[in-house]
Amino acid sequence: MQRDGPPPKTAEWYRRDAERNERARIERLRIDGRKSVGQNIEEGAALIALGFEVQRGFEQTRR
Repeated sequence: MQRDGPPPKTAEWYRRDAERNERARIERLRIDGRKSVGQNIEEGAALIALGFEVQRGFEQTRR
């Protein structure tokens, strides 16, 4: 059985995608606004550390 690929990306698809992204961005800002500054800093530091781990792993696979 052959599977069809995803439908073509039309202007309508891009408009809806932009709306979904904007709603998600607003929701993240709303949630972050309820957190303390310390919580936001802690989460940011964890993301930075994760980025360094990913970079290290990538560099090791290139060797």
